[in-house]
Order: sequence, then C-alpha cells, then structure tokens
Amino acid sequence: MTRKGKNSSKSARSAIDEIKPVPTNTGRPKNPVWEHYHQGKETSAGHWQATCKYCNAQWGKGVIYEMENLEEKDKEPELGKKRKSNSGIQLKAFALCELTKINKKIHDELQHENNLTLVLDGWSSAKNRSLWNFIILTPECKEYMYCLSNFTDYSHTGDFLAGKIEDILNKVGPEKFSAICSNNA
Repeated sequence: MTRKGKNSSKSARSAIDEIKPVPTNTGRPKNPVWEHYHQGKETSAGHWQATCKYCNAQWGKGVIYEMENLEEKDKEPELGKKRKSNSGIQLKAFALCELTKINKKIHDELQHENNLTLVLDGWSSAKNRSLWNFIILTPECKEYMYCLSNFTDYSHTGDFLAGKIEDILNKVGPEKFSAICSNNA
C-alpha cells in the first residue's frame, strides 16, 4: 500500500471513531389518539399542548385520558395486558370535528339567507323521553336540523318553549325569519 493509502485509512478510522451514536427513542409509543392532534410545546413531564387537526380545538395540556371519551371506557370488556382497545377514540374525535365543521358551514350559509322558517315538533320516545327538534327551512326548501333536545326534565310550558324559540332566533338573527311553525297536536 502506498503512503497515501495509509493516511486515507487512518482518516477514515478517525472519522468513524468521531461519529457519536444517535440516541433512539426507547420510551413508550405515542397513543393512537395523537394521530388526530398536532403536538405543541411540552407543558410538564409527559404532557404537551395539543391542537385538533380537524377543528383546531386546543388543549392546554394534552392528557390522553382527558382526550379520550371516558364514558365509553367503563362499557368496554376487560382485555388482557398485551391487548389494547381502540374504543373508537379516533372515530369519536373525527366525528366531533366533522360535526363542528358542518355546524359552522350551516351557520355561514344561514347568514346569507332571508325569509327562513323555524319548524319545531315534540314527541315522546319509546323510553318516554320528551324529545324536540328545531328545523330551519330556507325559501329553496333546504332543511337544516338546528337542534334536537331532550326536554324530559323540563315542564313544557308556553314560556319554556318560547324561551327556546327566542334563543334560536337570537342566535341566527330574528330579522332573517318570516315564520314559525309548531305542531300543536
């Protein structure tokens, strides 16, 4: 080997010796719920700020168990230690964000409409719940379900229903409505 070859061999070895290993993340893998959130700054050990990818809702501290729906957690069957349950977290987060987008779109569309009609109807469910729906109709016969409410715990007086109607009119804009239709059966 020539002298030039020995020098290049030494410099290659010293370059290899100078390479420092890249630390690998050996911690716990991220929860699947994080697929639906942008991770922000770390607020405390193991907790980060979070922003929903779909509706931009923000969490000051992205605590996983708070981001999941705990109500459904109790209904799940017990799984072994090695099996993990998704419990529909991603679907719930996606559905909530989609609902937010749809509600905003409807609100924006109604801002450009006039001569709206508010239609309300109440009925009893098979479980004897008092359910009421409030639908907004446009002159083009588009129907928007504005609200579906359970009024089982409330007395259905004229004042109570008038207050609910007034709330809806004020949220959309009372000047936009030309009629209110109610079922009095």
